Amino acid sequence: LEWCTNNEVDLKSITGMQNGLGVPDVKKLDGLLEWFTNNEVDLKSITGMQNGLGVPDVKKLDGLLAWCKDNSVDIKSITGMQSGLGVPDAKKLDNLLAWCKDNSVDIKSITGMQVGLGVPDVKKLDGLLTWCTNNEVDLKSITGMQMGLSVPDVKKLDDLLAWCQDNKVDLKSITGMQMGLGVPDVKKLDGLLTWCTNNEVDLKSITGMQMGLSVPDVKKLDDLLAWCQDNKVDLKSITGMQTGLGVPDVKKLDGLLEWCTNNEVDLKSITGMQVGIPSKDELNKLFRGRRGDESAVEQAP
Repeated sequence: LEWCTNNEVDLKSITGMQNGLGVPDVKKLDGLLEWFTNNEVDLKSITGMQNGLGVPDVKKLDGLLAWCKDNSVDIKSITGMQSGLGVPDAKKLDNLLAWCKDNSVDIKSITGMQVGLGVPDVKKLDGLLTWCTNNEVDLKSITGMQMGLSVPDVKKLDDLLAWCQDNKVDLKSITGMQMGLGVPDVKKLDGLLTWCTNNEVDLKSITGMQMGLSVPDVKKLDDLLAWCQDNKVDLKSITGMQTGLGVPDVKKLDGLLEWCTNNEVDLKSITGMQVGIPSKDELNKLFRGRRGDESAVEQAP
């Protein structure tokens, strides 16, 4: 603890690295810290890579850093891919980089897909790229959906693409909703699309709201739509505000609408500005002098 305090190092990053290995030798930590300082590398990116593996050999780190510099690769993209797996074999990295260069693929899109899973088999990458090329699908939309989940089964991708084509749905709207969650169950997509069709709601407004959160519960959507209809509010203004945050609590929306009504403020001016529902205190600070802010001094617009 004294070492961490003196060197301004987060204790958790060290205890995580030492998971199951006991208290490390501070002399080894000194050597590791010196390496970080000299090479201007984020300590946490290395301790994360070494999770449960102990203090790494700085000679191996030298080799990894030299490889990254020689190939203009962000070391964090490699250490993230190797989370808990230790320093990777430079030969495997060479093969991965060569594949990316040969196929004009951003290496970060692959390392992101492989977070904590290590260097992928380039044969599997060949299969994925062939599928994307044959079906005119942006590889990044698939690797984003598969973040931390590795190369997907192309049969599942076939089912997803067929669903999108049959229903005239933009694949990217689905892969965005599924970011880091993998290929969705098309039966759940059927339920969502049916809800959108029945209620004349643009599917993209829902998938945008659900970015990285998967297919929403249609019961929650029913409550949201009913609230919008009861209060004559454009659903898109709410789903836009909730991008990536999921279906909002209608009670919070009641509070926001009440504040707007009391202060004669157009709800859309707030929802367009916001990511998520703001608090009344935040709004009162912004609109000082409006009704509802009893402490504010009335000022000219």
